[in-house]
Amino acid sequence: MLKTTYSLKQLGTVDTFLGIQVRMTPTGLILHQTKYAMDLLLSAGFPNSSSVPTPITVKSSTSDSANQQFADASLFRWLVGSLNYLTITRPDIAFAVNSICQHMHAPTNADFLALKRILRYIQGTKSYGLPLQPGNMELTTFVDAD
Repeated sequence: MLKTTYSLKQLGTVDTFLGIQVRMTPTGLILHQTKYAMDLLLSAGFPNSSSVPTPITVKSSTSDSANQQFADASLFRWLVGSLNYLTITRPDIAFAVNSICQHMHAPTNADFLALKRILRYIQGTKSYGLPLQPGNMELTTFVDAD
Protein backbone atom coordinates (compact mmCIF):
# COMPACT_ATOMS: atom_id res chain seq x y z
CA MET A 1 0.00 0.00 0.00
CA LEU A 2 1.37 3.38 -1.03
CA LYS A 3 1.20 6.05 1.63
CA THR A 4 1.39 9.69 0.62
CA THR A 5 1.67 12.58 3.02
CA TYR A 6 1.04 16.19 2.24
CA SER A 7 2.12 19.23 4.16
CA LEU A 8 1.30 22.88 3.82
CA LYS A 9 4.14 25.33 3.59
CA GLN A 10 4.05 28.99 4.46
CA LEU A 11 5.21 30.63 1.24
CA GLY A 12 4.87 34.21 2.42
CA THR A 13 2.18 36.80 2.01
CA VAL A 14 -0.52 36.23 -0.59
CA ASP A 15 -0.61 38.58 -3.56
CA THR A 16 -3.11 36.96 -5.93
CA PHE A 17 -5.43 33.99 -5.49
CA LEU A 18 -7.71 32.75 -8.31
CA GLY A 19 -7.51 36.13 -10.01
CA ILE A 20 -8.36 38.02 -6.84
CA GLN A 21 -5.66 40.42 -5.76
CA VAL A 22 -4.94 41.02 -2.08
CA ARG A 23 -3.68 44.38 -0.84
CA MET A 24 -2.52 44.79 2.75
CA THR A 25 -3.55 47.99 4.53
CA PRO A 26 -2.86 49.18 8.07
CA THR A 27 -6.41 48.20 9.07
CA GLY A 28 -6.71 44.84 7.28
CA LEU A 29 -6.95 43.53 3.73
CA ILE A 30 -8.63 44.67 0.55
CA LEU A 31 -9.64 42.02 -1.97
CA HIS A 32 -9.90 43.48 -5.46
CA GLN A 33 -9.87 42.47 -9.12
CA THR A 34 -8.29 45.54 -10.71
CA LYS A 35 -6.25 43.57 -13.25
CA TYR A 36 -9.27 41.43 -14.17
CA ALA A 37 -11.41 44.55 -14.63
CA MET A 38 -8.80 46.18 -16.85
CA ASP A 39 -8.44 43.00 -18.94
CA LEU A 40 -12.23 42.76 -19.26
CA LEU A 41 -12.53 46.37 -20.41
CA LEU A 42 -9.73 45.84 -22.93
CA SER A 43 -11.31 42.64 -24.30
CA ALA A 44 -14.72 44.32 -24.55
CA GLY A 45 -13.29 47.29 -26.44
CA PHE A 46 -13.76 49.79 -23.59
CA PRO A 47 -10.18 50.52 -22.49
CA ASN A 48 -10.53 54.31 -22.63
CA SER A 49 -14.28 54.78 -22.35
CA SER A 50 -15.74 57.60 -20.28
CA SER A 51 -17.04 56.60 -16.87
CA VAL A 52 -20.49 57.02 -15.37
CA PRO A 53 -21.34 57.57 -11.68
CA THR A 54 -23.75 54.63 -11.26
CA PRO A 55 -23.88 51.10 -12.71
CA ILE A 56 -27.59 51.18 -13.52
CA THR A 57 -30.16 53.76 -14.53
CA VAL A 58 -33.83 53.87 -13.56
CA LYS A 59 -35.11 55.06 -16.91
CA SER A 60 -35.26 52.67 -19.82
CA SER A 61 -35.44 53.24 -23.52
CA THR A 62 -38.83 52.71 -25.15
CA SER A 63 -37.79 53.05 -28.79
CA ASP A 64 -38.46 50.29 -31.30
CA SER A 65 -34.74 49.70 -31.91
CA ALA A 66 -34.15 49.18 -28.17
CA ASN A 67 -36.66 46.32 -28.13
CA GLN A 68 -35.04 44.50 -31.07
CA GLN A 69 -32.95 41.41 -30.41
CA PHE A 70 -29.24 42.11 -29.89
CA ALA A 71 -27.28 40.84 -32.89
CA ASP A 72 -24.48 39.00 -31.03
CA ALA A 73 -26.04 37.05 -28.16
CA SER A 74 -22.83 35.08 -27.51
CA LEU A 75 -20.88 38.32 -26.94
CA PHE A 76 -23.61 39.46 -24.54
CA ARG A 77 -23.44 36.17 -22.60
CA TRP A 78 -19.65 36.25 -22.46
CA LEU A 79 -19.61 39.79 -21.09
CA VAL A 80 -22.33 39.03 -18.54
CA GLY A 81 -20.47 35.94 -17.34
CA SER A 82 -17.27 37.96 -16.98
CA LEU A 83 -19.11 40.64 -15.03
CA ASN A 84 -20.65 37.97 -12.83
CA TYR A 85 -17.15 36.82 -11.78
CA LEU A 86 -16.27 40.42 -10.98
CA THR A 87 -19.11 40.61 -8.42
CA ILE A 88 -17.04 38.44 -6.04
CA THR A 89 -15.20 41.54 -4.86
CA ARG A 90 -17.62 44.17 -6.18
CA PRO A 91 -20.97 44.06 -4.35
CA ASP A 92 -21.69 47.54 -5.77
CA ILE A 93 -22.38 46.00 -9.20
CA ALA A 94 -24.17 42.84 -8.01
CA PHE A 95 -27.71 44.17 -8.49
CA ALA A 96 -27.00 45.61 -11.95
CA VAL A 97 -25.28 42.43 -13.13
CA ASN A 98 -28.10 40.29 -11.76
CA SER A 99 -30.67 42.38 -13.61
CA ILE A 100 -28.93 41.88 -16.97
CA CYS A 101 -28.37 38.16 -16.21
CA GLN A 102 -32.14 37.79 -16.32
CA HIS A 103 -32.09 38.66 -20.04
CA MET A 104 -29.37 36.27 -21.20
CA HIS A 105 -31.75 33.97 -23.09
CA ALA A 106 -32.90 36.72 -25.50
CA PRO A 107 -30.95 39.97 -25.03
CA THR A 108 -32.26 43.14 -26.65
CA ASN A 109 -30.41 46.27 -27.70
CA ALA A 110 -31.64 47.93 -24.48
CA ASP A 111 -30.10 45.10 -22.45
CA PHE A 112 -26.79 45.63 -24.23
CA LEU A 113 -26.96 49.35 -23.45
CA ALA A 114 -27.43 48.46 -19.77
CA LEU A 115 -24.42 46.15 -19.99
CA LYS A 116 -22.33 48.90 -21.59
CA ARG A 117 -23.30 51.22 -18.74
CA ILE A 118 -21.94 48.72 -16.21
CA LEU A 119 -18.69 48.51 -18.17
CA ARG A 120 -18.44 52.31 -18.18
CA TYR A 121 -19.06 52.34 -14.41
CA ILE A 122 -16.25 49.82 -13.94
CA GLN A 123 -13.99 52.06 -16.01
CA GLY A 124 -14.22 54.71 -13.30
CA THR A 125 -14.08 52.31 -10.35
CA LYS A 126 -11.49 49.71 -11.39
CA SER A 127 -9.65 49.84 -8.08
CA TYR A 128 -12.72 49.28 -5.89
CA GLY A 129 -12.62 46.18 -3.74
CA LEU A 130 -13.90 44.38 -0.70
CA PRO A 131 -12.31 45.50 2.59
CA LEU A 132 -11.74 42.86 5.25
CA GLN A 133 -10.93 44.08 8.73
CA PRO A 134 -10.28 42.07 11.89
CA GLY A 135 -12.73 42.51 14.71
CA ASN A 136 -16.39 41.92 15.35
CA MET A 137 -17.74 39.75 12.52
CA GLU A 138 -21.36 40.25 13.53
CA LEU A 139 -23.79 40.70 10.65
CA THR A 140 -26.03 43.74 11.07
CA THR A 141 -28.98 44.61 8.85
CA PHE A 142 -31.25 47.61 8.67
CA VAL A 143 -34.85 47.60 7.46
CA ASP A 144 -37.15 50.49 6.65
CA ALA A 145 -40.56 49.51 8.04
CA ASP A 146 -42.36 51.93 5.71
